[in-house]
Amino acid sequence: MSSTDIPAGFRIDAIPRTIPEEIWSTGCDPFGNTIEALVNEEAQSTPLRCGLKEAAVGEAVGLIAYGPLDQPGPYAEVGPVCLHPTPCDGYQEPRRVPVAFRHRRQVLRVDDSVALSVQSLLALPLILLVVIIRSWPLLHLTPTTTMETAVAAAASLILGLLAARTLRVYARSENGRAATSGSWTYFLWWLGAFAVKATLTVAFGGTATTMRTAELLIPIFFLVLTRNASLYLRAARLGLPLH
Repeated sequence: MSSTDIPAGFRIDAIPRTIPEEIWSTGCDPFGNTIEALVNEEAQSTPLRCGLKEAAVGEAVGLIAYGPLDQPGPYAEVGPVCLHPTPCDGYQEPRRVPVAFRHRRQVLRVDDSVALSVQSLLALPLILLVVIIRSWPLLHLTPTTTMETAVAAAASLILGLLAARTLRVYARSENGRAATSGSWTYFLWWLGAFAVKATLTVAFGGTATTMRTAELLIPIFFLVLTRNASLYLRAARLGLPLH
């Protein structure tokens, strides 16, 4: 792979084509500002977002207001960007780093966003519930194991709420539907739930060999259920439809 190629699954796209086309057609940006042709006077100073190029000295450019997110929220910022004042060919090589970007220092933030849908929120809790029900006959409940499991479940409810607080719920710019980011930290909460369960097992006089499948999965079920229910309620409060 050359220094100008990018990894599989990664794309570099210009402003969605419909936006500059609308601006070129109406002469106004999405916020009602009239696009005015200016003359670029300095080399390597004016990136054009419609084609991911840099304006040459003496080239006409148009300054517009642009907001990449079309839903309200704390990240729905609007800022000035430049594009060609008349139709251009756009950017045609999404699998390569644009020439105009190669001499610039760029900060790339990993996008670990996950679409929120009914299926994604219900699938894992239902799978865990089915496994728990099937393994329930093998669970030998005693007052000690009942207390231990109840305490572990309560701790997992708290961990689930804390896990949800570390995630951001927002609207995807391409369709306005709910998504969440920060899921890469979620495995830490899983480890936390396992650690709590293991600690309680030892505290109540048990060992790893006496732990049944249902005992192990009940706290995980409550962790996942609480986290997913919290994400759903947050999306509902923001008025964001699920995928």
